[in-house]
Amino acid sequence: MPSWKDYSQILLDRFDEVCEDPMAELMRLRQKGPVTKFHEQFDAIVSKVELAEEHQLSCFLGGLKQDVQMMVRMFQPDSIRKAFSLAKMYESAITTHPQQKLFSKSAKTIHFSKPPLFPTPPNPAETSNPKHKLQ
Repeated sequence: MPSWKDYSQILLDRFDEVCEDPMAELMRLRQKGPVTKFHEQFDAIVSKVELAEEHQLSCFLGGLKQDVQMMVRMFQPDSIRKAFSLAKMYESAITTHPQQKLFSKSAKTIHFSKPPLFPTPPNPAETSNPKHKLQ
């Protein structure tokens, strides 16, 4: 009777894809839907490669949608678990309040939904000559 490890390897050799390259698949993986779906896909692929945690984190972050990725990177997560948690929170926030999306993919700039701190200054033509105003 083979060991569990040997048995699972025999099954993989027999039924797995012939030209599978999990590292290439991991490098191509991009988030297209919800972050939870991306995380599931990422986990399924990353379990097939031997990769240091820091490189796994880099691949995970690189696969996220750009706005999600930028928000998560701001907090400098040190594990995939933290990055995933931050991504879920951000995704939940933009789903609940879509008008408050901070990072625009096309403009690559920060947009704020709050009003300006200072009021618009008065028109100088209206305030420069008070006699002209009275006539």
